[in-house]
Amino acid sequence: MPGHPVDPAERAARIQRVLARCGLTAKHVSSASQEPPFSRSPFHAIHRRFLAKVRQGLEPHVFQLATLSLMTGTQFDEWLRLFGCPSAMVPSWQITLHDARTVAISSGMHGPYFQRLWAVWRTAPAPARTLPFDEFVDGLPPLGSVLPPRDSYLYLKIGRDDRLLPSRFASGSLVGIDTSRGLSAEDGPDEIFVVEHLYGLSVCRVAVVAPDRIRLLGEFAPPFPSLFELGSEAVVLGRVTGELQPIEPLGERRPLRLQRRRRPLVSVMATNVKPHTYVTAARERTGLSLREAAAFARRMAEPCGPECVISEATFGRYETQDTVPRHLAKLMTLTSVYALDLWRYLALAGMVMPLSTRSFDDRAMSPMRLDSGLCDALRTALGEPQLAIDDIYVFGQSDEGWHPLITPGAILVLDRRRRRLWRRRRRSRASAQRPLLLVQGTDGQYIAGYCTVQGQELIIESHPLVPSRVGRVDLTETFVVGRIVAVLRLPRNTQSRIQTARF
Repeated sequence: MPGHPVDPAERAARIQRVLARCGLTAKHVSSASQEPPFSRSPFHAIHRRFLAKVRQGLEPHVFQLATLSLMTGTQFDEWLRLFGCPSAMVPSWQITLHDARTVAISSGMHGPYFQRLWAVWRTAPAPARTLPFDEFVDGLPPLGSVLPPRDSYLYLKIGRDDRLLPSRFASGSLVGIDTSRGLSAEDGPDEIFVVEHLYGLSVCRVAVVAPDRIRLLGEFAPPFPSLFELGSEAVVLGRVTGELQPIEPLGERRPLRLQRRRRPLVSVMATNVKPHTYVTAARERTGLSLREAAAFARRMAEPCGPECVISEATFGRYETQDTVPRHLAKLMTLTSVYALDLWRYLALAGMVMPLSTRSFDDRAMSPMRLDSGLCDALRTALGEPQLAIDDIYVFGQSDEGWHPLITPGAILVLDRRRRRLWRRRRRSRASAQRPLLLVQGTDGQYIAGYCTVQGQELIIESHPLVPSRVGRVDLTETFVVGRIVAVLRLPRNTQSRIQTARF
């Protein structure tokens, strides 16, 4: 990783400098690592020859890195990056690998960040006119100044084949769930929940048919039984409060291969189960067979290296024995392929969880700006490493969004390199084929709509799910800002009045 040595001798020297700055000797580290709280697991122990083994190229156990993080007061992720396995690779690969089924995304890294983002965004009114994101946030407080009481959010990627609300969420959408908000008597008919049940995860509406029974409500009959007993067959994880939707979905829906999970239900939020039980439940939740899991591991190994390969037999061992992968690369593979929450899995395995926030350079983490934090998160979520802050806009109150997702305050993710305009043919293209563009008129007005060119006119049309509208503008009087590739909508407390305006 950039900024971290890859030579074993350099790694050992870096560790030695960090320990020396903290006034720690090998003898002290070895002794303290075998006392509480580290004595709960022998894998936390760091022996006196630890640095010598690192110089020889041996990789420490992940528990040992947690020990060093706690003793030195430095970020756990710094230690993971030092050995080439940053925690960010887990949610990134989970999003990349899993398309067919709805899966949970490891949120330990981004959870506190998004919790702060949610808190800041609720109080921010939408701008009058569409603005680049970095201009919009200049007047907002830094994220570090907003301290949520606890991280209560869970994140999911909605699958292509098991969606129950296809017109509401595109396949590949990422949704944020507030796990502190469950079912209540005041729920309106449009509230959307996340339910974990015997056949996987569903993002849908819920009807309470008895004190201990719920029915999942979708736009069509689900491909599995929709009536579940709360507790043993289903758990309401929380309600959807934010969404990142790609404009181009993953593809056509395919027949769903159902595999009923064992009872009692082991939830993604479980806190008191054996690690091997949690791992087994995670694979069943994804709908993968051991053979398919091994194929996913080989797919990861192509860019990441052969150390990421895990065989079917090894996957099976993790499902029957309470052993955490010895090598960091295989830990990242297991949690990515099985869509495990990395931090919850390590906690269930008995690791003492480090909460330090200082870097190796003995600097406290500076308060993260909203723009840089969001840009990093969107790169991971969309798999777009080239995404820049200049590609992100906040949609204004007085501008026109001719798409159901684009409302005042929505965050638009653009590809400013894709500004090609389609020439209109006799047969108009379907809206899914025409580009959804953000265009600006000479008076500064913005419109987001499906665009084609006819002669010297730009024709802007609305999405089929909003009132039909067609606008015609001279090409010389418009500027195409970019193609809209995703829309991020976050909860807001303020209610902004939508004003209609024209070029």
